[in-house]
Amino acid sequence: MTQEHPFQPHPAPAVQRTDLLHRMLLVRHLTEHHAASPGSISGDFPVHFHAGEEAVAAGLLAALGPSDAIVSTVGEPAFANSFQWAIARARDDVQSRRRGVTVCLVEAGGQPLAPWLDAARRAQLPILFCSIAGTPPEPAGQEPCPDETADCSDVEAVLTAARTSLRNVRDSGGARLLDLAGTYGPSRLDPIEVLALRMVTDHQLDDNALCAIDTNAAARAEATLAASVPEALASPPGGCQE
Repeated sequence: MTQEHPFQPHPAPAVQRTDLLHRMLLVRHLTEHHAASPGSISGDFPVHFHAGEEAVAAGLLAALGPSDAIVSTVGEPAFANSFQWAIARARDDVQSRRRGVTVCLVEAGGQPLAPWLDAARRAQLPILFCSIAGTPPEPAGQEPCPDETADCSDVEAVLTAARTSLRNVRDSGGARLLDLAGTYGPSRLDPIEVLALRMVTDHQLDDNALCAIDTNAAARAEATLAASVPEALASPPGGCQE
Protein backbone atom coordinates (compact mmCIF):
# COMPACT_ATOMS: atom_id res chain seq x y z
CA MET A 1 0.00 0.00 0.00
CA THR A 2 1.26 3.46 -0.91
CA GLN A 3 1.95 5.76 2.03
CA GLU A 4 1.19 9.41 1.38
CA HIS A 5 3.15 12.16 3.10
CA PRO A 6 1.06 15.35 3.15
CA PHE A 7 2.12 18.52 4.90
CA GLN A 8 1.88 18.16 8.67
CA PRO A 9 -0.28 20.79 10.44
CA HIS A 10 2.19 21.32 13.30
CA PRO A 11 4.86 23.80 12.20
CA ALA A 12 8.43 22.55 11.97
CA PRO A 13 11.15 24.47 13.83
CA ALA A 14 12.10 27.74 12.18
CA VAL A 15 15.75 26.67 11.88
CA GLN A 16 14.80 23.59 9.82
CA ARG A 17 12.50 25.57 7.56
CA THR A 18 15.11 28.29 7.10
CA ASP A 19 17.63 25.64 6.05
CA LEU A 20 15.20 24.19 3.51
CA LEU A 21 14.37 27.65 2.18
CA HIS A 22 18.07 28.45 1.83
CA ARG A 23 18.67 25.19 -0.03
CA MET A 24 15.83 25.89 -2.47
CA LEU A 25 17.02 29.44 -3.12
CA LEU A 26 20.53 28.12 -3.73
CA VAL A 27 19.19 25.62 -6.27
CA ARG A 28 17.25 28.37 -8.00
CA HIS A 29 20.25 30.69 -8.24
CA LEU A 30 22.42 27.88 -9.56
CA THR A 31 19.90 26.86 -12.21
CA GLU A 32 19.46 30.48 -13.22
CA HIS A 33 23.20 30.60 -13.82
CA HIS A 34 22.91 27.44 -15.92
CA ALA A 35 24.66 25.38 -13.28
CA ALA A 36 23.19 22.00 -14.16
CA SER A 37 24.67 20.11 -11.21
CA PRO A 38 23.72 21.74 -7.88
CA GLY A 39 24.04 18.48 -5.97
CA SER A 40 26.56 15.74 -6.64
CA ILE A 41 26.73 13.82 -3.40
CA SER A 42 28.97 11.00 -4.53
CA GLY A 43 31.22 13.20 -6.67
CA ASP A 44 31.09 10.50 -9.36
CA PHE A 45 27.76 11.16 -11.03
CA PRO A 46 26.31 14.62 -11.60
CA VAL A 47 22.69 15.19 -10.63
CA HIS A 48 20.73 17.66 -12.73
CA PHE A 49 17.93 19.69 -11.18
CA HIS A 50 15.86 22.20 -13.11
CA ALA A 51 13.73 25.26 -12.42
CA GLY A 52 10.63 24.19 -10.48
CA GLU A 53 12.37 21.20 -8.89
CA GLU A 54 13.74 23.15 -5.93
CA ALA A 55 11.62 21.24 -3.40
CA VAL A 56 12.69 17.90 -4.86
CA ALA A 57 16.37 18.87 -4.76
CA ALA A 58 16.32 20.42 -1.29
CA GLY A 59 14.12 17.77 0.33
CA LEU A 60 16.06 14.82 -1.06
CA LEU A 61 19.50 16.24 -0.33
CA ALA A 62 18.50 17.23 3.21
CA ALA A 63 17.36 13.64 3.87
CA LEU A 64 20.56 11.94 2.69
CA GLY A 65 23.01 10.36 5.07
CA PRO A 66 26.80 10.61 4.72
CA SER A 67 27.06 7.22 2.98
CA ASP A 68 24.18 7.81 0.56
CA ALA A 69 24.54 8.81 -3.09
CA ILE A 70 22.33 10.01 -5.94
CA VAL A 71 22.40 8.74 -9.51
CA SER A 72 20.07 10.18 -12.13
CA THR A 73 18.46 9.09 -15.38
CA VAL A 74 17.13 12.64 -15.76
CA GLY A 75 18.51 14.29 -18.88
CA GLU A 76 20.73 11.31 -19.63
CA PRO A 77 20.50 9.53 -23.01
CA ALA A 78 21.81 6.24 -21.61
CA PHE A 79 19.02 5.42 -19.15
CA ALA A 80 20.05 1.76 -18.88
CA ASN A 81 23.58 2.76 -17.86
CA SER A 82 22.16 4.89 -15.04
CA PHE A 83 20.08 2.00 -13.70
CA GLN A 84 23.08 -0.32 -14.00
CA TRP A 85 25.26 2.18 -12.14
CA ALA A 86 22.72 2.39 -9.31
CA ILE A 87 22.51 -1.40 -8.99
CA ALA A 88 26.30 -1.76 -9.15
CA ARG A 89 26.80 0.81 -6.40
CA ALA A 90 24.13 -0.79 -4.21
CA ARG A 91 25.78 -4.21 -4.62
CA ASP A 92 29.09 -2.64 -3.61
CA ASP A 93 27.45 -1.15 -0.50
CA VAL A 94 26.11 -4.57 0.47
CA GLN A 95 29.45 -6.30 -0.10
CA SER A 96 31.30 -3.59 1.81
CA ARG A 97 28.69 -3.71 4.60
CA ARG A 98 28.07 0.00 4.26
CA ARG A 99 24.71 1.37 5.35
CA GLY A 100 24.46 3.64 2.33
CA VAL A 101 21.42 3.93 0.10
CA THR A 102 21.61 4.72 -3.61
CA VAL A 103 18.89 7.17 -4.64
CA CYS A 104 18.08 6.80 -8.34
CA LEU A 105 16.12 9.70 -9.84
CA VAL A 106 13.80 8.63 -12.65
CA GLU A 107 11.91 10.87 -15.08
CA ALA A 108 9.25 10.10 -17.69
CA GLY A 109 10.89 8.87 -20.89
CA GLY A 110 13.54 6.26 -21.46
CA GLN A 111 13.49 2.62 -20.48
CA PRO A 112 10.72 1.17 -18.29
CA LEU A 113 11.46 1.28 -14.57
CA ALA A 114 9.56 -1.88 -13.57
CA PRO A 115 12.22 -4.47 -14.58
CA TRP A 116 14.96 -2.62 -12.72
CA LEU A 117 12.81 -2.08 -9.64
CA ASP A 118 11.81 -5.75 -9.60
CA ALA A 119 15.43 -6.87 -10.00
CA ALA A 120 16.57 -4.61 -7.16
CA ARG A 121 13.76 -5.86 -4.90
CA ARG A 122 14.53 -9.52 -5.63
CA ALA A 123 18.20 -8.94 -4.82
CA GLN A 124 17.25 -6.89 -1.72
CA LEU A 125 19.47 -4.03 -2.82
CA PRO A 126 19.42 -0.73 -0.87
CA ILE A 127 18.09 1.48 -3.67
CA LEU A 128 15.45 4.20 -3.45
CA PHE A 129 13.99 4.83 -6.90
CA CYS A 130 12.52 8.34 -6.94
CA SER A 131 10.17 9.26 -9.78
CA ILE A 132 10.03 12.88 -10.91
CA ALA A 133 7.24 14.02 -13.24
CA GLY A 134 6.03 10.46 -13.68
CA THR A 135 7.76 7.22 -14.55
CA PRO A 136 8.75 5.93 -17.99
CA PRO A 137 6.04 4.11 -19.98
CA GLU A 138 5.51 0.62 -18.57
CA PRO A 139 4.00 -2.50 -20.17
CA ALA A 140 0.28 -2.85 -19.43
CA GLY A 141 -0.27 -4.40 -16.01
CA GLN A 142 3.35 -3.87 -14.94
CA GLU A 143 3.12 -0.30 -13.68
CA PRO A 144 5.09 -0.13 -10.41
CA CYS A 145 3.17 0.88 -7.32
CA PRO A 146 5.00 3.50 -5.24
CA ASP A 147 5.70 2.78 -1.58
CA GLU A 148 5.49 6.46 -0.62
CA THR A 149 4.28 9.62 -2.35
CA ALA A 150 4.75 13.33 -1.72
CA ASP A 151 3.81 16.59 -3.42
CA CYS A 152 6.75 17.79 -5.52
CA SER A 153 6.01 21.43 -4.68
CA ASP A 154 6.11 20.88 -0.90
CA VAL A 155 9.68 20.61 0.36
CA GLU A 156 8.58 19.55 3.85
CA ALA A 157 6.48 16.71 2.44
CA VAL A 158 9.41 15.66 0.22
CA LEU A 159 11.78 15.69 3.20
CA THR A 160 9.41 13.61 5.36
CA ALA A 161 8.75 11.09 2.58
CA ALA A 162 12.44 10.81 1.68
CA ARG A 163 13.46 10.23 5.31
CA THR A 164 10.76 7.58 5.70
CA SER A 165 11.75 5.88 2.44
CA LEU A 166 15.46 5.90 3.24
CA ARG A 167 14.83 4.53 6.72
CA ASN A 168 12.64 1.75 5.31
CA VAL A 169 15.28 0.84 2.71
CA ARG A 170 17.95 0.61 5.41
CA ASP A 171 15.73 -1.40 7.77
CA SER A 172 14.45 -3.84 5.13
CA GLY A 173 17.52 -3.97 2.92
CA GLY A 174 15.26 -3.84 -0.14
CA ALA A 175 14.49 -1.37 -2.90
CA ARG A 176 11.53 1.03 -2.70
CA LEU A 177 9.83 3.55 -4.96
CA LEU A 178 9.10 7.14 -3.91
CA ASP A 179 6.75 9.05 -6.22
CA LEU A 180 7.13 12.81 -6.08
CA ALA A 181 3.79 13.56 -7.68
CA GLY A 182 2.36 16.90 -8.66
CA THR A 183 2.35 19.40 -11.47
CA TYR A 184 5.57 20.12 -13.34
CA GLY A 185 5.91 22.81 -15.95
CA PRO A 186 4.60 26.39 -16.25
CA SER A 187 1.43 25.73 -14.23
CA ARG A 188 3.22 24.32 -11.21
CA LEU A 189 3.19 25.95 -7.79
CA ASP A 190 6.37 27.78 -6.83
CA PRO A 191 7.88 25.61 -4.05
CA ILE A 192 9.78 28.56 -2.59
CA GLU A 193 6.61 30.62 -2.32
CA VAL A 194 4.78 27.64 -0.76
CA LEU A 195 7.28 27.34 2.09
CA ALA A 196 7.80 31.10 2.52
CA LEU A 197 4.05 31.72 2.85
CA ARG A 198 3.79 28.91 5.39
CA MET A 199 6.62 30.41 7.44
CA VAL A 200 5.05 33.88 7.30
CA THR A 201 1.74 32.43 8.49
CA ASP A 202 3.53 30.75 11.41
CA HIS A 203 5.44 33.97 12.27
CA GLN A 204 8.79 32.45 11.31
CA LEU A 205 9.65 34.76 8.41
CA ASP A 206 9.25 38.37 7.31
CA ASP A 207 10.34 40.28 4.21
CA ASN A 208 13.66 41.37 5.74
CA ALA A 209 14.57 37.81 6.76
CA LEU A 210 13.60 36.44 3.34
CA CYS A 211 15.75 39.07 1.66
CA ALA A 212 18.72 38.19 3.89
CA ILE A 213 18.36 34.44 3.21
CA ASP A 214 18.09 35.05 -0.53
CA THR A 215 21.13 37.35 -0.50
CA ASN A 216 23.16 34.70 1.31
CA ALA A 217 22.02 31.99 -1.12
CA ALA A 218 22.89 34.18 -4.11
CA ALA A 219 26.36 34.88 -2.71
CA ARG A 220 26.93 31.20 -2.07
CA ALA A 221 25.82 30.34 -5.59
CA GLU A 222 28.29 32.87 -7.01
CA ALA A 223 31.09 31.43 -4.88
CA THR A 224 30.14 27.90 -5.90
CA LEU A 225 30.15 28.78 -9.58
CA ALA A 226 33.48 30.55 -9.25
CA ALA A 227 35.04 27.59 -7.48
CA SER A 228 33.22 24.98 -9.61
CA VAL A 229 32.22 23.01 -6.53
CA PRO A 230 29.00 21.08 -7.32
CA GLU A 231 28.74 19.69 -3.77
CA ALA A 232 27.46 23.02 -2.40
CA LEU A 233 24.16 21.57 -1.24
CA ALA A 234 25.74 18.68 0.64
CA SER A 235 26.59 20.73 3.73
CA PRO A 236 24.75 24.06 3.92
CA PRO A 237 24.92 26.12 7.10
CA GLY A 238 22.87 24.65 9.94
CA GLY A 239 21.71 21.43 8.31
CA CYS A 240 18.35 19.73 8.69
CA GLN A 241 18.03 17.69 11.85
CA GLU A 242 15.58 14.86 12.26
